[in-house]
Amino acid sequence: MKKIYNLLLNYVRYELKATYLIYLLLFLIPATALNYYFNFESGILKSYRGEWYYFILCFFYYAIPLFYAVGIYVFQFKKTHLFSDKRFLLLLVVFPSILAFDESFNIHTKLLNEVNDEILKYYLKKTVNQSIRFITYFLPVLFYYIYFEKENNNFYGLKLKRSDLKPYLFMMFGVMMPLIILISFTKDFQEAYPVYNMSQYKDQLPGTYVQQVLVFETLYLFDFSYIELLFRGMMIHTLYKYMGVECVLAIATLYCTFHFGKPVVETASSFLGGTILGLLSLRTQSLYGGIMIHAGIALMMEAASFAQQLY
Repeated sequence: MKKIYNLLLNYVRYELKATYLIYLLLFLIPATALNYYFNFESGILKSYRGEWYYFILCFFYYAIPLFYAVGIYVFQFKKTHLFSDKRFLLLLVVFPSILAFDESFNIHTKLLNEVNDEILKYYLKKTVNQSIRFITYFLPVLFYYIYFEKENNNFYGLKLKRSDLKPYLFMMFGVMMPLIILISFTKDFQEAYPVYNMSQYKDQLPGTYVQQVLVFETLYLFDFSYIELLFRGMMIHTLYKYMGVECVLAIATLYCTFHFGKPVVETASSFLGGTILGLLSLRTQSLYGGIMIHAGIALMMEAASFAQQLY
Protein backbone atom coordinates (compact mmCIF):
# COMPACT_ATOMS: atom_id res chain seq x y z
CA MET A 1 0.00 0.00 0.00
CA LYS A 2 2.91 2.33 0.76
CA LYS A 3 4.11 2.06 -2.84
CA ILE A 4 0.72 3.11 -4.22
CA TYR A 5 0.40 5.87 -1.60
CA ASN A 6 3.78 7.33 -2.59
CA LEU A 7 2.93 7.07 -6.27
CA LEU A 8 -0.32 9.00 -5.77
CA LEU A 9 1.33 11.51 -3.44
CA ASN A 10 4.06 12.26 -5.96
CA TYR A 11 1.43 12.72 -8.65
CA VAL A 12 -0.47 15.27 -6.54
CA ARG A 13 2.71 17.06 -5.48
CA TYR A 14 4.64 17.22 -8.72
CA GLU A 15 2.48 16.30 -11.72
CA LEU A 16 -1.12 17.34 -11.12
CA LYS A 17 -1.96 20.59 -12.87
CA ALA A 18 -4.60 22.28 -10.71
CA THR A 19 -5.78 24.65 -13.43
CA TYR A 20 -6.38 21.80 -15.86
CA LEU A 21 -8.30 19.88 -13.20
CA ILE A 22 -10.48 22.92 -12.48
CA TYR A 23 -11.32 23.37 -16.16
CA LEU A 24 -12.38 19.71 -16.36
CA LEU A 25 -14.54 19.99 -13.25
CA LEU A 26 -16.18 23.12 -14.69
CA PHE A 27 -17.43 20.84 -17.45
CA LEU A 28 -18.15 17.70 -15.43
CA ILE A 29 -20.11 19.21 -12.54
CA PRO A 30 -22.79 20.97 -14.63
CA ALA A 31 -22.84 18.12 -17.17
CA THR A 32 -23.50 15.62 -14.40
CA ALA A 33 -26.16 17.82 -12.79
CA LEU A 34 -27.97 18.35 -16.10
CA ASN A 35 -27.81 14.67 -16.98
CA TYR A 36 -29.44 13.57 -13.74
CA TYR A 37 -31.92 16.45 -13.66
CA PHE A 38 -33.23 15.70 -17.16
CA ASN A 39 -32.43 11.95 -17.05
CA PHE A 40 -30.65 12.53 -20.35
CA GLU A 41 -28.60 9.36 -20.78
CA SER A 42 -31.21 6.85 -19.64
CA GLY A 43 -34.43 8.65 -20.55
CA ILE A 44 -33.61 10.66 -23.68
CA LEU A 45 -30.54 9.27 -25.45
CA LYS A 46 -31.46 5.61 -25.04
CA SER A 47 -35.00 6.25 -26.28
CA TYR A 48 -33.47 6.37 -29.77
CA ARG A 49 -31.86 2.93 -29.46
CA GLY A 50 -32.65 0.89 -32.55
CA GLU A 51 -32.77 3.92 -34.85
CA TRP A 52 -30.26 4.02 -37.71
CA TYR A 53 -28.70 7.24 -36.38
CA TYR A 54 -28.28 6.01 -32.79
CA PHE A 55 -24.58 5.32 -33.42
CA ILE A 56 -24.09 8.95 -34.49
CA LEU A 57 -25.86 10.27 -31.39
CA CYS A 58 -23.72 8.05 -29.15
CA PHE A 59 -20.56 9.09 -30.97
CA PHE A 60 -21.14 12.78 -30.20
CA TYR A 61 -22.34 11.97 -26.69
CA TYR A 62 -18.92 10.49 -25.91
CA ALA A 63 -16.91 12.72 -28.23
CA ILE A 64 -17.99 15.95 -26.52
CA PRO A 65 -16.33 15.25 -23.11
CA LEU A 66 -13.25 13.79 -24.83
CA PHE A 67 -12.89 16.71 -27.25
CA TYR A 68 -13.40 19.17 -24.39
CA ALA A 69 -10.74 17.56 -22.19
CA VAL A 70 -8.26 17.29 -25.06
CA GLY A 71 -9.08 20.76 -26.38
CA ILE A 72 -8.48 22.37 -23.00
CA TYR A 73 -5.14 20.58 -22.78
CA VAL A 74 -4.06 21.64 -26.28
CA PHE A 75 -4.80 25.32 -25.72
CA GLN A 76 -3.75 25.55 -22.07
CA PHE A 77 -0.37 23.94 -22.70
CA LYS A 78 0.05 25.41 -26.20
CA LYS A 79 0.13 22.07 -28.02
CA THR A 80 -1.81 23.16 -31.12
CA HIS A 81 0.63 21.22 -33.30
CA LEU A 82 -1.22 18.08 -32.19
CA PHE A 83 -4.13 19.05 -34.42
CA SER A 84 -1.91 18.36 -37.43
CA ASP A 85 -0.91 14.90 -36.18
CA LYS A 86 -2.99 12.34 -38.10
CA ARG A 87 -2.49 9.51 -35.58
CA PHE A 88 -3.58 11.76 -32.71
CA LEU A 89 -6.70 12.85 -34.60
CA LEU A 90 -7.42 9.23 -35.48
CA LEU A 91 -7.41 8.30 -31.80
CA LEU A 92 -9.90 11.07 -31.03
CA VAL A 93 -12.25 9.45 -33.54
CA VAL A 94 -11.54 5.84 -32.60
CA PHE A 95 -12.29 6.20 -28.87
CA PRO A 96 -15.86 7.54 -29.12
CA SER A 97 -16.47 5.26 -32.12
CA ILE A 98 -15.73 2.17 -30.02
CA LEU A 99 -18.03 3.39 -27.24
CA ALA A 100 -20.77 4.23 -29.73
CA PHE A 101 -20.33 0.86 -31.43
CA ASP A 102 -20.84 -0.84 -28.09
CA GLU A 103 -23.94 1.20 -27.27
CA SER A 104 -25.58 0.67 -30.66
CA PHE A 105 -24.61 -2.98 -31.16
CA ASN A 106 -27.84 -5.00 -31.14
CA ILE A 107 -27.31 -8.04 -33.39
CA HIS A 108 -27.55 -10.36 -30.39
CA THR A 109 -30.81 -8.72 -29.34
CA LYS A 110 -32.38 -9.38 -32.72
CA LEU A 111 -31.25 -13.01 -32.63
CA LEU A 112 -32.58 -13.55 -29.11
CA ASN A 113 -35.93 -12.07 -30.06
CA GLU A 114 -36.58 -15.42 -31.75
CA VAL A 115 -36.81 -17.07 -28.31
CA ASN A 116 -40.48 -17.55 -27.46
CA ASP A 117 -40.18 -17.84 -23.68
CA GLU A 118 -40.18 -14.19 -22.48
CA ILE A 119 -38.52 -14.88 -19.15
CA LEU A 120 -35.77 -17.00 -20.73
CA LYS A 121 -35.34 -14.35 -23.42
CA TYR A 122 -34.86 -11.65 -20.79
CA TYR A 123 -32.33 -13.77 -18.88
CA LEU A 124 -30.37 -14.55 -22.05
CA LYS A 125 -30.30 -10.89 -23.08
CA LYS A 126 -29.01 -9.78 -19.68
CA THR A 127 -26.41 -12.53 -19.65
CA VAL A 128 -25.22 -12.18 -23.25
CA ASN A 129 -24.99 -8.41 -22.78
CA GLN A 130 -22.17 -9.03 -20.32
CA SER A 131 -20.02 -10.73 -22.96
CA ILE A 132 -20.70 -8.46 -25.95
CA ARG A 133 -17.75 -6.21 -25.14
CA PHE A 134 -15.45 -8.94 -26.39
CA ILE A 135 -16.77 -7.93 -29.82
CA THR A 136 -17.31 -4.20 -29.27
CA TYR A 137 -14.25 -3.40 -27.09
CA PHE A 138 -11.64 -6.14 -27.26
CA LEU A 139 -11.65 -6.80 -31.02
CA PRO A 140 -11.42 -3.11 -32.08
CA VAL A 141 -8.60 -2.54 -29.56
CA LEU A 142 -6.84 -5.68 -30.83
CA PHE A 143 -7.18 -4.59 -34.48
CA TYR A 144 -5.75 -1.14 -33.69
CA TYR A 145 -2.90 -2.71 -31.73
CA ILE A 146 -2.01 -5.17 -34.53
CA TYR A 147 -2.21 -2.53 -37.23
CA PHE A 148 -0.44 0.37 -35.46
CA GLU A 149 1.43 -0.88 -32.39
CA LYS A 150 2.32 -4.55 -32.75
CA GLU A 151 5.96 -3.71 -32.02
CA ASN A 152 4.88 -2.95 -28.44
CA ASN A 153 4.73 -6.37 -26.79
CA ASN A 154 2.97 -5.21 -23.62
CA PHE A 155 -0.52 -4.97 -25.24
CA TYR A 156 -1.49 -1.93 -23.17
CA GLY A 157 -0.67 -3.63 -19.86
CA LEU A 158 -2.00 -7.15 -20.44
CA LYS A 159 1.38 -8.83 -20.82
CA LEU A 160 1.72 -11.52 -18.18
CA LYS A 161 4.41 -10.57 -15.70
CA ARG A 162 4.97 -10.73 -11.98
CA SER A 163 3.06 -8.01 -10.18
CA ASP A 164 2.60 -7.10 -6.52
CA LEU A 165 -1.16 -7.27 -6.04
CA LYS A 166 -1.20 -6.94 -2.22
CA PRO A 167 -1.67 -3.13 -2.27
CA TYR A 168 -4.69 -3.56 -4.54
CA LEU A 169 -6.18 -6.10 -2.16
CA PHE A 170 -5.77 -3.64 0.70
CA MET A 171 -7.45 -0.88 -1.30
CA MET A 172 -10.31 -3.20 -2.18
CA PHE A 173 -11.00 -4.66 1.25
CA GLY A 174 -9.57 -2.00 3.56
CA VAL A 175 -10.89 1.08 1.78
CA MET A 176 -13.65 0.22 -0.68
CA MET A 177 -15.52 -2.50 1.21
CA PRO A 178 -16.54 -0.24 4.14
CA LEU A 179 -17.64 2.47 1.71
CA ILE A 180 -19.72 0.03 -0.34
CA ILE A 181 -21.40 -1.30 2.78
CA LEU A 182 -22.40 2.25 3.76
CA ILE A 183 -23.59 3.17 0.26
CA SER A 184 -25.62 -0.05 0.03
CA PHE A 185 -28.14 1.46 2.45
CA THR A 186 -29.00 4.31 0.04
CA LYS A 187 -32.10 4.24 -2.13
CA ASP A 188 -30.21 4.89 -5.38
CA PHE A 189 -27.95 1.91 -4.74
CA GLN A 190 -30.78 -0.46 -3.90
CA GLU A 191 -32.66 0.58 -7.05
CA ALA A 192 -29.64 -0.05 -9.28
CA TYR A 193 -28.21 -3.23 -7.75
CA PRO A 194 -27.92 -6.15 -7.94
CA VAL A 195 -27.36 -6.08 -11.68
CA TYR A 196 -28.70 -9.62 -11.64
CA ASN A 197 -32.29 -9.07 -10.46
CA MET A 198 -34.19 -12.16 -11.61
CA SER A 199 -34.54 -14.07 -8.35
CA GLN A 200 -38.34 -14.03 -8.71
CA TYR A 201 -38.02 -16.08 -11.92
CA LYS A 202 -35.50 -18.64 -10.64
CA ASP A 203 -37.97 -21.54 -10.86
CA GLN A 204 -38.77 -20.72 -14.49
CA LEU A 205 -35.19 -20.78 -15.74
CA PRO A 206 -32.86 -23.69 -16.52
CA GLY A 207 -30.63 -24.93 -13.70
CA THR A 208 -30.57 -24.00 -10.04
CA TYR A 209 -30.67 -20.41 -8.80
CA VAL A 210 -26.99 -20.65 -7.81
CA GLN A 211 -26.05 -21.80 -11.31
CA GLN A 212 -28.07 -18.99 -12.90
CA VAL A 213 -26.34 -16.39 -10.72
CA LEU A 214 -22.86 -17.88 -11.25
CA VAL A 215 -23.18 -17.83 -15.05
CA PHE A 216 -24.34 -14.23 -15.06
CA GLU A 217 -21.86 -12.93 -12.46
CA THR A 218 -18.89 -14.68 -14.08
CA LEU A 219 -19.57 -12.98 -17.41
CA TYR A 220 -20.36 -9.72 -15.60
CA LEU A 221 -17.04 -9.72 -13.76
CA PHE A 222 -15.05 -10.73 -16.85
CA ASP A 223 -16.60 -7.77 -18.65
CA PHE A 224 -14.50 -5.41 -16.53
CA SER A 225 -11.30 -6.66 -18.13
CA TYR A 226 -12.56 -5.25 -21.44
CA ILE A 227 -13.43 -1.93 -19.79
CA GLU A 228 -9.98 -1.70 -18.22
CA LEU A 229 -8.30 -2.62 -21.50
CA LEU A 230 -10.09 0.22 -23.29
CA PHE A 231 -10.03 3.02 -20.71
CA ARG A 232 -6.87 2.29 -18.71
CA GLY A 233 -5.09 0.38 -21.43
CA MET A 234 -5.49 1.68 -24.95
CA MET A 235 -6.74 5.19 -24.13
CA ILE A 236 -4.14 5.95 -21.45
CA HIS A 237 -1.14 4.37 -23.14
CA THR A 238 -1.75 5.82 -26.61
CA LEU A 239 -2.63 9.36 -25.48
CA TYR A 240 0.34 9.49 -23.10
CA LYS A 241 2.61 9.84 -26.12
CA TYR A 242 0.87 13.12 -26.98
CA MET A 243 -0.44 14.52 -23.68
CA GLY A 244 1.92 13.16 -21.04
CA VAL A 245 0.41 12.44 -17.62
CA GLU A 246 -2.49 14.85 -18.31
CA CYS A 247 -4.05 12.08 -20.38
CA VAL A 248 -5.07 10.45 -17.08
CA LEU A 249 -7.45 13.31 -16.18
CA ALA A 250 -8.69 13.59 -19.77
CA ILE A 251 -9.71 9.91 -19.86
CA ALA A 252 -11.13 10.13 -16.32
CA THR A 253 -13.44 12.85 -17.64
CA LEU A 254 -14.69 10.57 -20.40
CA TYR A 255 -14.93 7.70 -17.91
CA CYS A 256 -17.13 9.79 -15.63
CA THR A 257 -19.63 10.51 -18.41
CA PHE A 258 -19.49 6.80 -19.26
CA HIS A 259 -21.12 6.26 -15.84
CA PHE A 260 -24.09 8.55 -16.47
CA GLY A 261 -27.19 6.49 -15.72
CA LYS A 262 -25.55 4.81 -12.71
CA PRO A 263 -26.30 5.99 -9.13
CA VAL A 264 -25.05 9.56 -8.82
CA VAL A 265 -22.58 8.66 -6.04
CA GLU A 266 -21.03 6.03 -8.30
CA THR A 267 -20.78 8.50 -11.17
CA ALA A 268 -19.16 11.17 -9.00
CA SER A 269 -16.63 8.72 -7.56
CA SER A 270 -15.80 7.32 -11.01
CA PHE A 271 -13.75 10.43 -11.83
CA LEU A 272 -11.51 9.89 -8.82
CA GLY A 273 -11.43 6.13 -9.35
CA GLY A 274 -10.65 6.54 -13.05
CA THR A 275 -7.82 8.92 -12.21
CA ILE A 276 -6.26 6.55 -9.68
CA LEU A 277 -6.57 3.46 -11.87
CA GLY A 278 -5.32 5.35 -14.92
CA LEU A 279 -2.26 6.59 -13.06
CA LEU A 280 -1.53 3.10 -11.69
CA SER A 281 -1.83 1.58 -15.15
CA LEU A 282 0.54 4.19 -16.55
CA ARG A 283 3.17 3.83 -13.84
CA THR A 284 3.08 0.05 -13.40
CA GLN A 285 2.50 -0.72 -17.09
CA SER A 286 0.06 -3.40 -15.95
CA LEU A 287 -3.73 -3.65 -16.01
CA TYR A 288 -4.08 -6.59 -13.65
CA GLY A 289 -4.28 -4.56 -10.45
CA GLY A 290 -6.93 -2.32 -11.98
CA ILE A 291 -8.91 -5.29 -13.24
CA MET A 292 -8.78 -6.84 -9.77
CA ILE A 293 -10.03 -3.66 -8.10
CA HIS A 294 -12.71 -2.94 -10.71
CA ALA A 295 -14.09 -6.48 -10.77
CA GLY A 296 -13.71 -6.83 -7.00
CA ILE A 297 -15.68 -3.66 -6.32
CA ALA A 298 -18.40 -4.81 -8.71
CA LEU A 299 -18.59 -8.18 -6.95
CA MET A 300 -18.80 -6.49 -3.53
CA MET A 301 -21.59 -4.23 -4.79
CA GLU A 302 -23.51 -7.26 -6.01
CA ALA A 303 -22.91 -9.06 -2.71
CA ALA A 304 -23.95 -6.01 -0.68
CA SER A 305 -27.17 -5.66 -2.68
CA PHE A 306 -28.01 -9.35 -2.24
CA ALA A 307 -27.36 -8.94 1.50
CA GLN A 308 -29.70 -5.91 1.57
CA GLN A 309 -32.44 -8.02 0.01
CA LEU A 310 -32.00 -10.63 2.73
CA TYR A 311 -31.97 -7.91 5.39
